[in-house]
Amino acid sequence: MDNVLIPNLAYTPTKIEETFEPISTDDWLFFPGAKLGHKCRSQGDAMYFDSNQQHSYVVSQDVDLSDFSPHQDLTLVEDFEGNITRTNWLLEGVHSGTLCEKLHEGKSLIFGGRGKRRACTPYMDMLKSDNIKFYLSFGTEKCTGVKNDTAQVFLYQESVNSETIILASYKPTFYQSPVLNSVTIKPEHRRSVSKICWEQKYYRDEDSDVWAIDSVQISPHIDPDYSNGKDKYVQFSLNMMCGFDLTHNRVDLEFSTDHGLTWNKLHDHCLPGTCNGQFMSLHTSYETSDFDL
Repeated sequence: MDNVLIPNLAYTPTKIEETFEPISTDDWLFFPGAKLGHKCRSQGDAMYFDSNQQHSYVVSQDVDLSDFSPHQDLTLVEDFEGNITRTNWLLEGVHSGTLCEKLHEGKSLIFGGRGKRRACTPYMDMLKSDNIKFYLSFGTEKCTGVKNDTAQVFLYQESVNSETIILASYKPTFYQSPVLNSVTIKPEHRRSVSKICWEQKYYRDEDSDVWAIDSVQISPHIDPDYSNGKDKYVQFSLNMMCGFDLTHNRVDLEFSTDHGLTWNKLHDHCLPGTCNGQFMSLHTSYETSDFDL
């Protein structure tokens, strides 16, 4: 066994500030191999890693960035409170109601029918879309937990010519209570006409392996110059030119929205000829060659 952690999730901060003088251990879950002290011309104490390590990392605790955007800024918003048959969604094997407990607000979309279990948004212009948020939970109408991981749910994007891109998958084991999920739409996956779908391909029987979603929001990419009190930012100092062995090295700044199960770069290049999305030079991979001697 290694890296055993029992977190206290009663309070999740909305920001983290750290000077390492001294370190606030409440804000950091893991930092194997890290040392603290005045090193590499730092201003005061810093967290540093020796060069003889194969793979080192530091992981912060969860930060609450879940404030939902005003509706006028969104590509799509759906809370399933009204008559779902009057929406332009494609709905199969679903009904609206309450699954065990309220997922987020009022009714949710419950998948428990026989046959195909799928929900798809209307076709939309997704070229400027950046993020999908929604609540997800597994359970039956009688609220008994479901841990049949073959009954996982897939989130995918489908274009008008039936091109399918899997964005994420969700296993019941990790969603026994409602969880807010945030999925980034990579620039190369954005299409002018496409829809977002949730589908469960395998389940045991009608009213078994039941699951539900609620409060779906698809938000656009926010320009870096956009500043109206809603921006989030990461600021830090990094020195990769310290020590005797200055061989090729790389540090990635990544984020996880599923408690560390999967990781994504905070920003990645989108350059003409290598990416089909909108041009973006910003990236969060830092290499030794980027630093001047």
